[in-house]
Amino acid sequence: MRYFLVGLFSFLIPAGCSVFQTQEYYHYNSCGPDALSHATHRLGLYSSEIRISREILNNTKCHSLLRDFLSMFDKEAKEITFPTEIKNYLKSKNIKMTYVSPENVGSLSPEETAIVLVRKKGTLNFHWVCFPVMRNLSSFYGEGTTSVVEVILLEKL
Repeated sequence: MRYFLVGLFSFLIPAGCSVFQTQEYYHYNSCGPDALSHATHRLGLYSSEIRISREILNNTKCHSLLRDFLSMFDKEAKEITFPTEIKNYLKSKNIKMTYVSPENVGSLSPEETAIVLVRKKGTLNFHWVCFPVMRNLSSFYGEGTTSVVEVILLEKL
């Protein structure tokens, strides 16, 4: 037990008091709220990234705890927006979601609106973008280094 406490405190001391602070503003300017803001604007719903971020953070306490835990290892984890948070936000705004195969992302027309999750190949770097605000999805991280993970086509009900 003594070794466990020593290990715990030796882990927390270098991290400082930031482990115990809730710094929600990291999430305000992250890619999830940004992509949702662009997408909802295209559908005629106007909300700022900050308002969207606050809604997400207030409605997902479990994900916020996971974000806080991961931020002990990497402060950028505070910026994560999980796929279920994106989907729950869209449901709350009565937006119809249709899932499109990542292989068919090239068939989207510029008149359509989609939320797309892309990943840098060989890493754990993910990023939410709004199509068609970002059109070259397959080259987001550079030609040949980007893979499309999830595509959600959106329609206002």
